[in-house]
Amino acid sequence: HSVGSARDRPVAMRAGALGPGLIIVGIASIVAINALEIDPALAARTILYCFLGGILLLLPLYALGIFLIRLDVAWLRRYLSDGPPGGHMHSD
Repeated sequence: HSVGSARDRPVAMRAGALGPGLIIVGIASIVAINALEIDPALAARTILYCFLGGILLLLPLYALGIFLIRLDVAWLRRYLSDGPPGGHMHSD
């Protein structure tokens, strides 16, 4: 999600990378199991640990995203209270 500094710039939305990231973590965990010759009985646990590690690595990015969304919400509130450029807001 991004907003320009100009008031009339449209809000752009971008999809996150959670889905592809989980696929990469899944493939990486399978490769790690094969490369490290982990016992098949421990394979499920190893995959879960890889996913947990990936999620813990993404946590700071999610925290930053929450901060950025709060900034965007504040900008949107100011924008809506001032009215759109070139137009008039009517309250009923």
